[in-house]
Amino acid sequence: MTDGKVVVRIERLNPDTDTSPHWETFEVPYEQRHSVLTLLHYIYENYDRTLGYRPYTCGRGLCNSCQVSIDGKVRKGCATPIAAGSEIELRPCHGVVIRDLATVLRGGPDEPAILAEWRRAGDDE
Repeated sequence: MTDGKVVVRIERLNPDTDTSPHWETFEVPYEQRHSVLTLLHYIYENYDRTLGYRPYTCGRGLCNSCQVSIDGKVRKGCATPIAAGSEIELRPCHGVVIRDLATVLRGGPDEPAILAEWRRAGDDE
């Protein structure tokens, strides 16, 4: 473990371009009250703006849109605290992968046309 940093391994997949998932590792400076979701925000803003995840959530652990597999267990990213020196592994939690950690929510739109539109919108950034 690295004090003052958090090591985050993320399973990445862009179904439009990748034939299989691959792993990327990021070192994020630790800040008090880090959650998995704040780590993902930091990675997106400072390292890789192509990272697919759900940045819009309630932030209170109620809506479940930030669910992700954290070290093999499905948890809410906004409500899962991270300690300094942690090493964590993140994977998509369930369902159809839109991109990286973003999956089609259960009961959500999973029609190919809707997924294609979402992917196109993400490419405009």
